[in-house]
Order: sequence, then C-alpha cells, then structure tokens
Amino acid sequence: GIPGGWLFHYICYLSSVILFNKKSVNYVPAEFTVSDKDQLAISLEFLGILCLHFSILFCLNFNLLNFTLGYFLPLVIGH
Repeated sequence: GIPGGWLFHYICYLSSVILFNKKSVNYVPAEFTVSDKDQLAISLEFLGILCLHFSILFCLNFNLLNFTLGYFLPLVIGH
C-alpha cells in the first residue's frame, strides 16, 4: 500500500544520496546530487534518528506488547 511505497522511495533516495551521490544512479526516478557538507549532514541526521528509535525500543525491553502499545500505536495515530 501507500506506506510501503513511501518507505521504498525513502530508502531508495536515502541510499542514493548517502552511499552513491552520483547522477548516474539509475534506480531512483529523479537523480540528483548534494554537496559533501549536505551529504554528511543527511548521514548524521539519519544516524541520529536511528539511535533515537533504537533507544526507545531498548527502553521498551524489546517486548512485543510494549512495542505495540508504546511505539507502533502512537506512530500510527500520529500519522
């Protein structure tokens, strides 16, 4: 569905910018490049977001019920 499509495009563009950053990447619909400074900022921001989400999961003890009620449900309601 739509969330899967958004996630797929997000991962494609993020990997295009962080890993390759060339105009010749052919798996994204609109190729573009960013400066080295912006590439570093994007990478650090992505790393910060990952750390935040994993720290929340760590605080929830990786329990399925805690994960559902304390992480997934608020994310779904918020969106």
